[in-house]
Amino acid sequence: MTGVDQQFTDALTLAGVKSSFSFSNGNCVVVCRTPDGHVAVWNSRQEDNPGRPIVFFTEAEWEAFELGARNGEFPYGQLPVAVETAPREHVLA
Repeated sequence: MTGVDQQFTDALTLAGVKSSFSFSNGNCVVVCRTPDGHVAVWNSRQEDNPGRPIVFFTEAEWEAFELGARNGEFPYGQLPVAVETAPREHVLA
């Protein structure tokens, strides 16, 4: 999904759900479903940034991630460290 316009990102912000484990310092991820069935994910610290990176997943991709997370497959301290090959903003955009 590319070419996300401002009206769409505003709608995502209104629909987004933050984890109950989020803190007031803004360290949280926001998610919502899009009208076409994708799942949109972004960092809440950038909600005032109209050009913020938003990552989109298909329903099947999101379900696979959810199942893996519930199964304990992504403990932070045991995640592999990626070797950065491009500036961060290009990887996330």
